[in-house]
Amino acid sequence: MLKLPPPVNNFDAGALYHKLYDMELIFSDGRDVEAFLISLRLNPTNYQMGYSKIFFRESEKIKLDYFLHQQIMTSIVKIQRWSRVILERKHFLRAQEAIVKLQVFNALILFYFR
Repeated sequence: MLKLPPPVNNFDAGALYHKLYDMELIFSDGRDVEAFLISLRLNPTNYQMGYSKIFFRESEKIKLDYFLHQQIMTSIVKIQRWSRVILERKHFLRAQEAIVKLQVFNALILFYFR
């Protein structure tokens, strides 16, 4: 006889999806967590809240994975932007320093040949 897997996934959502919600939800009651899940537009019939865990169907887990991926990509883009800004600033400062040195050298030459 073929044994099918259960339709509901049981896992600790807080451990996997902590990046999606505020840290204050960790120590809150279930109403805040449920409001958070509703804000993500998850279908309430596809998840069940326990005392310490949330039981999701696969479709809702896929939606959460998608939201998590979006959040991670946003963070990656933000880090890349900041690193580009730092590199551009470094390049600008080096160019500015080179220009100042050229101006000083030019002023010395003009003073010497006057």
